[in-house]
Amino acid sequence: MVVANAGVMDPSATVAETTSAQFRRLLDVNVVGVFHTVHAALPHLTESHGYVLCVSSVAGLIPVPTIASYVASKHAVDGFARSLRLELATAGVDVGIAYFGVIDTPMATTAIAHVADVWAAMPGPIGRPAPVGDAGRAIVEGIARRASSVYAPSWLAGALLSTRGAAGIFERIARLHPAVRALVSADK
Repeated sequence: MVVANAGVMDPSATVAETTSAQFRRLLDVNVVGVFHTVHAALPHLTESHGYVLCVSSVAGLIPVPTIASYVASKHAVDGFARSLRLELATAGVDVGIAYFGVIDTPMATTAIAHVADVWAAMPGPIGRPAPVGDAGRAIVEGIARRASSVYAPSWLAGALLSTRGAAGIFERIARLHPAVRALVSADK
């Protein structure tokens, strides 16, 4: 198994305040880094009928202002992993996606520092960063179950249930469709 967890985040800034170089750097680490990790592991994953967990974010499912570069990168990781899941369906390799909220790490603290008052005003657990241990446990349990989705904090699973709607249904149908299976089998 492999966990593709490439991720950086710049301090919060609007798109107008973000430079092209900052945007490219973030995509290079967060998206291209995941690609390189998965690509290097593919021969071993297919040989062993393994499992890959790509770490996205809640920001890979919903828009968040002032971190558009990060949001774009995590949407890309989500799309990459979903496509990879279809490609590897006939190879016996399972692909999971980790969706984490704000985890209590230095990266998250720095990134949300100038909007900390907004976060603090959020109701219930939304405004509190989750302990790092929650993310670690979610990863370990997700690997053990070969889960298609992993969430931390755990309450996100229910809160995000309908975010993919028709896309999630399409993915489940496509994964089983004979034409899709033939397409990905032909690439071997």
